[in-house]
Amino acid sequence: MAAKTKKIYFPGQVAEATPFVDNIDEKLNIGGLGAKYGINAVDMAKSADFKTNIPVKITQAESAMATAQALNNSKEEFIYEAKSFYNDMGHTMQKHINFSVTDMEALGFFRTETPPDPNTAQPIVSGITVLSDQVIIDWVRGRWQGVVIYSSYDGVSWTKLDKDFRSPYEDTRKNQGGGPTMPTPGPTPGASGPETRWYKLRYLQGDVEIGLELVVKTIADIH
Repeated sequence: MAAKTKKIYFPGQVAEATPFVDNIDEKLNIGGLGAKYGINAVDMAKSADFKTNIPVKITQAESAMATAQALNNSKEEFIYEAKSFYNDMGHTMQKHINFSVTDMEALGFFRTETPPDPNTAQPIVSGITVLSDQVIIDWVRGRWQGVVIYSSYDGVSWTKLDKDFRSPYEDTRKNQGGGPTMPTPGPTPGASGPETRWYKLRYLQGDVEIGLELVVKTIADIH
């Protein structure tokens, strides 16, 4: 039976990735650890590629984010200007002698909102973030009080996990074991490695589950 190995650390913060990889590449080459452990030429080249291109990718991403932020700010300002413009127009038209509700409805200035149907309401998950210590589920509350969350390791057998009334929901449970594809009905006790987790959400109206279920899944590695 092969000896159990320890979990390998890799920084969770992007800013720490470059110095971390630089150190590895230096120790493999100048430090001689690549030769000592028989790391093949392909993997040595891959490590060198990470050293060269990780900072390049980070710089490119930061530049793109700055550009995107500037464009987003311009968009928001332009839309806000349009909102103010048409708001003034609509109020002016309502004071006009020829004012008609039908005209306001045709322009879209007046709108009758249809209340959401509790029988067809389905939770919206806007994002899932997997960290080393938790899985964060961002869900949209809408007009409902909250969500109930069920959990599964196989997508078939479900356990009620929690109720959440303020997004996001944070699942800090540690892995129970197993690999990316979990055995039925659940993980193998004592095993290690990533595990697949399914989450099932339903909206709550008061304390009553309503509407349709939403099922999402992700890979967690929390030890």
